[in-house]
Amino acid sequence: MKTTRAIRMLAILPAAGVVLVAGCSNDPSPAPSDQASSVTITDAWVRAAQDGMVPAFAQLANTTDQAVRLSSVESAASGSTEIHEVVTPDGAPVMREKDGGLVIEPGTTYRLEPGADHLMLMGLLDPIDPGEDIPITLRFADGTSQEVVFTGRDFAGGTEEYQPGMEHDTGSGNEH
Repeated sequence: MKTTRAIRMLAILPAAGVVLVAGCSNDPSPAPSDQASSVTITDAWVRAAQDGMVPAFAQLANTTDQAVRLSSVESAASGSTEIHEVVTPDGAPVMREKDGGLVIEPGTTYRLEPGADHLMLMGLLDPIDPGEDIPITLRFADGTSQEVVFTGRDFAGGTEEYQPGMEHDTGSGNEH
């Protein structure tokens, strides 16, 4: 019995030594940071509306030295959500879903704003009133997410058309 215990101890000691040596490493490598916690969101608001689809805007600041990719968004306030871009292929602004999401370069602020890239809530389930808080979840390429509260705001802008061939069942035409 003592022999078996001694053999077990001899087998465990080398493994314990490896763990101790690894714990004493001087490697200054920083712990990996998830993309969601690397982004600071400010000035988050969504256009107030009774139905249909509405744009949402914010400023997304990447506080790291690595690029961050926002890959999708979702909200319980609408039937579906997308990341949109506005392009002007024939001189008139046209919006469409932004393929691959959007990249926030290291140390920069990405502005989601009227007439440019924005989030789109389509098929509102309930009206959004001015001052109302609407949670929207931002999902990043590394699988992390961040819930952000967007505040309803009166806004008369946002008259871009959809790119021809894009189908969006919004209940209120093709403007936002």
